[in-house]
Amino acid sequence: MYIVYPLIEESETLDYKNLMDGFEYIASEFPAPEYQISIVHGKMKPREKEAEMNKFSTGKSHIMVATTCYRSRCKCT
Repeated sequence: MYIVYPLIEESETLDYKNLMDGFEYIASEFPAPEYQISIVHGKMKPREKEAEMNKFSTGKSHIMVATTCYRSRCKCT
């Protein structure tokens, strides 16, 4: 499962759910060690993003929480 958020952090001008709050909520509902959660956003270094996407696409993490930067690169089946 992957969940896409439009923002990384809360915005004072936009009323959207953000990635960091979403990640905290998902992590509370799907706790470790039963579930592994990957996180990807545009402020991460390319190598970090690639590592997280790799964990998700190979099944090492169960849930991907990402901003729209991930959606265009998704190769999930």
